[in-house]
Amino acid sequence: MNSIDLGRTLTNPSPLAVADLASSDHDMDGGCSDKIVLALLQHFHCGGVIFDARGAVTAVNEAALFILTDESEQHRGDEATPELTAPVSEKLQFLIGRSREVVQPMGQNTPHRIYQDETRFLIIYRFPVDLPAGRTLLAIMDMNRRMLPQPQVLKLLFDLTPAEILLARGIAKGSAPAELASLTRISRTTVRSQLASLFSKTQTHRQPELVALLARAALVR
Repeated sequence: MNSIDLGRTLTNPSPLAVADLASSDHDMDGGCSDKIVLALLQHFHCGGVIFDARGAVTAVNEAALFILTDESEQHRGDEATPELTAPVSEKLQFLIGRSREVVQPMGQNTPHRIYQDETRFLIIYRFPVDLPAGRTLLAIMDMNRRMLPQPQVLKLLFDLTPAEILLARGIAKGSAPAELASLTRISRTTVRSQLASLFSKTQTHRQPELVALLARAALVR
């Protein structure tokens, strides 16, 4: 099976080769492993795919599987298999072939590639420095995906009540307070009171400011 050129010539890629993922614990600088890098990207809800020197996939994280196969991460096991990464390879081939190149600012030579259609907005980024043994890390960000803060994090950071946590997560999803009042079958007056409490506890003053703060809180695990 042919491999893919991960450099700047990605317009018409060949099919991606899928390698045995059992060897994804290659040592990297400082004793770090591919799995640690992928787990770090996973923490930030970012897909990660690692290729060997031949352009064959050696490891993927759960976020990449979620983004590229349109399936819930909750139904995935802890260990990826070639059967699971085959759709990733095919989807990457499709996306890269139909994406556009955007050269990064600050004089960096490695471009982003952006794929956008009616429903998806993805940024595909090759890290400018290759990993040891010729491996390459590709990061994939789904710009349409909303990140939700964990209830325990909201309790820890802002001491929110269960009702305030429910409201905060609903707002983080993009729902309007009036809509949430209808869904939860509570009065709009009660929702307005809870929203005022949210503003006070989070030291925000407007809903867009609150949404931005909740997005940052979603990174806390």
